[in-house]
Amino acid sequence: MITEQEKTVAQKTVENIDLLIEQKYMIVDTVNYHVAMLDNLWSKYKGEMQLTFCKNLVFYCDIQNAYHGKKVKKNQNLLISLKNKKNDVYPAFVYYRIHELKKLKKKVM
Repeated sequence: MITEQEKTVAQKTVENIDLLIEQKYMIVDTVNYHVAMLDNLWSKYKGEMQLTFCKNLVFYCDIQNAYHGKKVKKNQNLLISLKNKKNDVYPAFVYYRIHELKKLKKKVM
């Protein structure tokens, strides 16, 4: 059974991510568990804070998928793409649900 406090935390998490989306700091493809965000937003988070942020983004995808009747993919990893000052967007990190973050190698074209 979920407590009122857990409901409040879950609701606040969704509201905060919705606010970041509304303010155009990020775009979230909930079906494919892919987030594209400004690199200056990502750089505000370090270490454990990045992992918690990723965990919250996965939670957001799960909640949105369940709400919209889409499949909640319990084994799906989160792909994080970053947009730099030159407006280049590139896959930068993969967050694994085991609470692990892996930096991807940037491909030069």
